[in-house]
Amino acid sequence: MNKLVSIITPCYNGENYLHRFLDSVLAQTYDNFEFIIINDGSTDSTGKILNSYIEPFSSKGIKYIIINQENKGQSEAINQGLKIFKGDYLSWVDSDDILYPKYIESKVTFLEKNTDCGLVISQTSIVNENNLSKEIAIRQRKKPKGKDTLFEDLIIGKNAPVISGAYMLRSSCFLDVNPSRSILSPREWGQNYQLLIPISYKYKCGYLEEVLYTYVMRQDSHWHTILILPFEEAKKRFDVGRYILRNIIESMNIPNKSYYMKLIEWRYIHWLMEISARYKNLPLLKEQIEKLKEMDMCTLNDLIFYWKERFLIVKFFWRLGKKYSILLRIMSRIKKIIATLIFYRHLKRGISSCRYALQQLITKYNYARKLKSLQSKKEINVAFLVSENAKWNGTSLYRKLTANPRFNPMVLVIVPKNTNSEDNVDFLFFKQRGYNVFAITNFVDMNKHKPDIIFYQQPWFALGLRNDFSPFKISKCALCLYFPYGIATTIEIPRRWNSCKYFFRMLYRQFLFNLDCVKQYESRGVHNIIATGHPQLDAYAEPVKNNPWRDLTKVKIIYAPHHSFQIKFTGMTLATFAWNGKRLLQMAKDNPHTEWIFKPHPVFRKTVIRDGIMTEEETSEYYDEWAQIGQIYDKGDYFDIFRTSDLMITDCDGFLTEYLPTGNPVIHLIPSDNNVIWSSTSQKSSRHYYKVRNLAELEQTFDMLVKRREDPLKAERLKDAAEITFNAAENIYNELLKIIGKQ
Repeated sequence: MNKLVSIITPCYNGENYLHRFLDSVLAQTYDNFEFIIINDGSTDSTGKILNSYIEPFSSKGIKYIIINQENKGQSEAINQGLKIFKGDYLSWVDSDDILYPKYIESKVTFLEKNTDCGLVISQTSIVNENNLSKEIAIRQRKKPKGKDTLFEDLIIGKNAPVISGAYMLRSSCFLDVNPSRSILSPREWGQNYQLLIPISYKYKCGYLEEVLYTYVMRQDSHWHTILILPFEEAKKRFDVGRYILRNIIESMNIPNKSYYMKLIEWRYIHWLMEISARYKNLPLLKEQIEKLKEMDMCTLNDLIFYWKERFLIVKFFWRLGKKYSILLRIMSRIKKIIATLIFYRHLKRGISSCRYALQQLITKYNYARKLKSLQSKKEINVAFLVSENAKWNGTSLYRKLTANPRFNPMVLVIVPKNTNSEDNVDFLFFKQRGYNVFAITNFVDMNKHKPDIIFYQQPWFALGLRNDFSPFKISKCALCLYFPYGIATTIEIPRRWNSCKYFFRMLYRQFLFNLDCVKQYESRGVHNIIATGHPQLDAYAEPVKNNPWRDLTKVKIIYAPHHSFQIKFTGMTLATFAWNGKRLLQMAKDNPHTEWIFKPHPVFRKTVIRDGIMTEEETSEYYDEWAQIGQIYDKGDYFDIFRTSDLMITDCDGFLTEYLPTGNPVIHLIPSDNNVIWSSTSQKSSRHYYKVRNLAELEQTFDMLVKRREDPLKAERLKDAAEITFNAAENIYNELLKIIGKQ
């Protein structure tokens, strides 16, 4: 056993404890190691102490490397060591802690015997700096009996000590997942997570039931300072933590990223709950509980935590309960009663699920019966069920079906009762464009047109088994098919899945954008799906029919703001208009060499008023100003606008992929709190867009793209665009022929 071990230690102003730490390193029973210590711009006697140990380490034949740098923080100090380490095994330890004499030897012995392990974790003793001889606790992660969930546990902070000295990594495994030998460099947070999470996903972890490291709790340590920081500073620390965790997952080539992003959001919410309680910020605490409910991840313990802080009487009894055992028993009984109520709520859900399962079987029977009749039918009526023209996306498929005399395509527009269809903007949209269109209000109206196949435009108007347009009801007369109205309209947003899961399961077939989308559904037990591409993008295979721009010599810009200001209404918060809407209008006025089209989301006007961003009068004035200096467009056939433009500025998730085939740049507006679950498709499409989070970044990026006409990400973005195909209608059409039996 003669493998070289590398130990990396950052140090800043450590004169009070550095002797203790260095002596523990010198006392190691294993001598073949290199010790890299980085003096991070210390202003005390740290440098002198480090130099005084050159001779002791040299006399033991230990390679002792001192790196001096300006104060850049712990992450950057670790990066200095990562660049030069040469050991077969790697550890990084803190300069205020203590190593047991067999710290290196025991871990190397384990990794040599267990070659299938990429890392090993040992037990850690916790002591206070004022009494090093008194052990407060032992931190450990017990070896799991079944599948090891260390990767997920590190993300959510459960049963996974994130103490640097507890781990030793096999260098070959570490470099496999981190070939750049570097981590991000925030001062406050995240070094250990960046080093541990990627390797724990790919490689097995070994467990040593032995205390080999002492963690010393100090008053000025990172986690202790969080407890005494002002609220906003503490929240910023946790914002950095969420950013680091999200960045780790985004940089990894793994499936189900949205699931792990959800776990990160769960942990961030619990961080905010802790500081909300500490600083008596009850509105924020309530907001976090609501978010957990939206994510369907709110537990009884979360509710008790909220009640304990929200209601003084609960808090009073909770504190007394800790002191008097009888009250503790009473609280335990109350908790059981609450648990019973929750059990009955779940029982009710279970009964509801059984009802849905039975109706699913009925739906499958209806589909089987309909399929049999279709195979002998000479003319098949295919209806596109539409409620909003702005979300129409079936043009290419409609035309494809029209070309085959066996199909009789039509558009059925759902209009309110007692409405004259000739006054309905959605109906007129299709009529003016020459579609075979009819207005309907209910199932009876729809059935008059005898549809054999129904394509849903979106699920929202068809939810609930008693709904006239639910797949359960329509399956009595037609096969129910669906492709999402937007490419990014996936089930990664919890509210969307929770609201629509029975709709998805009762469809005969769904046509999704790519295999990543298919895998999301399959992971939730939905298998009536196939990847075909998206019909929206087929427009890029056709010539431009309508160039709406008035002056082709100007830089043509689209500003497309989203409407999701509050998570309670939409399940997400993409909208950034509050911090950039008025500034973008002013930028349009200040740059006469540009021409603009203002393309808000169809419900933007309503939500910007509802959510208090602007008054109704201010909104009207805002729209009027855009109409004076440019154009306003809120209809569904917008791809000619995309293809003839030069730049898009947006915070709309769906447009990130829809605009990509143009090859043009996008200024991607990011919400200030970054509390967004972006679809995995949009994350991939927007890799080479320009992401801005504040007005300064917006103006700098605008000047670069519009005034200086520089686009440094263009080459990479064109590669991304080249991966998209424009044959979704053809693919769906071929699937229809297979379904009905080609004649």
